[in-house]
Amino acid sequence: MWPIRASGAALVVLSSAPAQAFVCSRVQDAEFRETGPSLSWFSRNLTYAVHASGTSHLPADSELSVINQAFDVWEDALSCGGACRTDVAFNPLPARPTHDLIGFNFLAPEDNENLLIFRDSDWPHTNLINVIALTTTSYSPQSGEIFDADVEFNSQQFQFADLQSCCPDCDGNTQTDAACQFTDLMNTAVHEIGHMLGLGHTNIPQATMAASAQEGETLKRDLDPDDLVGVLFKYPDAEPNDYCDKPACATGVGQCGACNLLACQSGESCGFCPPPDPLTATLTVTTLDSDDGMGGCGCAHAPEGLWGSLLGLVALRVRRRYFGR
Repeated sequence: MWPIRASGAALVVLSSAPAQAFVCSRVQDAEFRETGPSLSWFSRNLTYAVHASGTSHLPADSELSVINQAFDVWEDALSCGGACRTDVAFNPLPARPTHDLIGFNFLAPEDNENLLIFRDSDWPHTNLINVIALTTTSYSPQSGEIFDADVEFNSQQFQFADLQSCCPDCDGNTQTDAACQFTDLMNTAVHEIGHMLGLGHTNIPQATMAASAQEGETLKRDLDPDDLVGVLFKYPDAEPNDYCDKPACATGVGQCGACNLLACQSGESCGFCPPPDPLTATLTVTTLDSDDGMGGCGCAHAPEGLWGSLLGLVALRVRRRYFGR
């Protein structure tokens, strides 16, 4: 069984300083220090499937079209005037599955897929009733390689809609539109796909990976420059994944090599260090959570972001929670 991390957004983000960069989800050690690799897919060609049950909130199978568009947002990411791009590709599986498997079954790997499922009833996370959606990632604690990522939409508690075709006053303003009582599906899906890619919550309020959403919000449909730098840093076109095998510091702010944990070669910046050592030990089950932020993409390197604490952070299987306001 692989370590599991569940991600979403919190109602409030508390921060001691403004965020300066995107946030990478990382493996932690037994003392919850960020000493492991960032969570990343080692393959650039990823598949996903939307559960056959769909949702009663949208007509026919229109939820599939919305989710496909949400994946396209990340796949089409460009930055630095087009000089930076990603080659991550998302392909929907031809058949929509009927089985409900959240997490990774290493005994039957053929049964695994990156599943997106709506919970119109029987939301299983009763202690997280106000969560809009929850992303669960399964990964190696040694390399940070993601093997599986699944998204559950809390359609029991939240009324999802495609706000391009209804509720026209919901334009992503920071103030909730009193006439709109819907949660935009694409707004939520684009955010959760960021978690599937190994991105965590940022303190930058206008970013797709910001930790909260209001009813009627559509701001997260489009990637902020911070989100673009994040995905292009992690998955640069035709280049190996950019990450450090350890962050600059277990705590505090610093560039790669600023602490004794890791020394880069001359000319290397954080994210452009050698990859982790080959796997040498048996994979184990651990309970992990926390992020650190760092910028990259080759065009502009931002300093490491200060990590903001999340209201109501819990460590059951470890979940960062995506709440509405």
